[in-house]
Amino acid sequence: MSKPSYIFLDEVQIVNEFERLVDGLFVKPNIDVYITGSNAFLLSGELATLLSGRYIEISILPFSFREYLTARNIDTSNRYLNYEALFFEYVNETSLPKGVELREDGFDKIYEYLEAIYTTIIEKDITQRHQINDKRAFGNIAKFVASNIGSPLSPGNIAKILKQDGQSTHNTTVEKYLEYLVASYVFYKVNRFDLKGKKQLATQEKYYLVDVGLLNVLVGK
Repeated sequence: MSKPSYIFLDEVQIVNEFERLVDGLFVKPNIDVYITGSNAFLLSGELATLLSGRYIEISILPFSFREYLTARNIDTSNRYLNYEALFFEYVNETSLPKGVELREDGFDKIYEYLEAIYTTIIEKDITQRHQINDKRAFGNIAKFVASNIGSPLSPGNIAKILKQDGQSTHNTTVEKYLEYLVASYVFYKVNRFDLKGKKQLATQEKYYLVDVGLLNVLVGK
């Protein structure tokens, strides 16, 4: 038996018809394939169909507060530890591993890092993939949602507000843009739930940023 081979593919979703390449690798013996990507489109569509039952999806999230303290080498056994101040830094700076590493270089470096991440996700990952021409409207939708974290929102309400600002964007377009932002892990979406009917409601969802530090990029410091 030959030795196992390990293949690592990073952000492979940007390659046309990458699904067939990945599927072809699975027919070879003793091969482990690891695929990393920064959005939910990676396992949508054809790839999920081709690899059905043959893959395990692992979601890697930003640091939890406990992990954040560990990354900063904070001695949690110290009973005089100011958790309130540390938590304030956690939610106002970033919970992303590289961002935490940049703390020693100052907040400006953290901001530059977060800005680069957002630019990459928005300009390269979403607008190019989905061929979005009205980048101004798309960016304003992202900023509006970030400014209204935890508030019930609907595509119709957002479209009305954009119209007041001189941007005519249809409800269905706003809905698609929101789906793209969620699929790219910029925001989490929380659906409303009808306790009496025991079912999810399809309107007035709430949105939360995957990393609160991105709020500084979208809305301002």
